[in-house]
Amino acid sequence: MIETQKDELFEKLTPNQKFNLLKFELDQFLFHINERMRTLPLISALAATLLVVATFNEKLIPVNSVVKILLSLLLFLIPVSLFLYNRDLKKAQQNSLETIKSYLRDENLDKDLGISAFDKIAGLWPDIAIWVIALVIFVLLIILWGGESRGVGDPLI
Repeated sequence: MIETQKDELFEKLTPNQKFNLLKFELDQFLFHINERMRTLPLISALAATLLVVATFNEKLIPVNSVVKILLSLLLFLIPVSLFLYNRDLKKAQQNSLETIKSYLRDENLDKDLGISAFDKIAGLWPDIAIWVIALVIFVLLIILWGGESRGVGDPLI
C-alpha cells in the first residue's frame, strides 16, 4: 500500500477511530521514553562505582583533579537522574488518575479504588529515598573536594 492510500484511508476514519489507532503508538512512544529515563541512574551509578573501585589502587588510576571532576560529575548525575525519572513517573501517575477521574466523575475515587492512607504514605518513600541519596552524595562530594591530599592506599573519602 502506498503512502497516499494510507493517508486517504486514515482521513476517512472518525476522530475516535484515529485516536484508537494512534493510542498504541503513543503508549509505545511514552513507554520507550520512560525506559530510556530508567537507564540514566543505572549508568551513573555503575560508572561512579567503577571509578571508585578503580581509585582503590593508586597504580590503576591516581586520584587527581581530573578523577575528582569525573567522579563528582558521575555522582551528581545519580540524584539528578533519579529526580527526573521520579518526576516523570509521578506525572504519568497523576495524568492516569486525572483521566480516570474525568471518566468516572467520582469525588471519592481514592476510596473506590481502595487507595488507603498507608498507600498514600508509602507513595512518599521513593521521594524520601531520593532525597537521602542526594544528601549522602552531597556530603561525599564535600568530603572529596574538602579533604586533604591522600597518600597511596588511603581511602578515597
